Amino acid sequence: VAQTLTHGKKIAPDAVELILVQAAYYATVGKLEDGLKLLEGATKQSPKALGLWLARVNGLARLGRIDDALVVLY
Repeated sequence: VAQTLTHGKKIAPDAVELILVQAAYYATVGKLEDGLKLLEGATKQSPKALGLWLARVNGLARLGRIDDALVVLY
């Protein structure tokens, strides 16, 4: 999976779908904070991509950071 993600970043580094998969991969391997950093940058770059915002809020909620998740939603 890591190799495929690396290859995908070379082809379409800003693809929303790729970023979502990469963030999900980070969560799966116990690097949820890295995934959140990726999603934070991606939401700044693509502020109209709803999936990125939802993934970011979900990640924060999974970490128990409900207040931070609410701030992102607001």
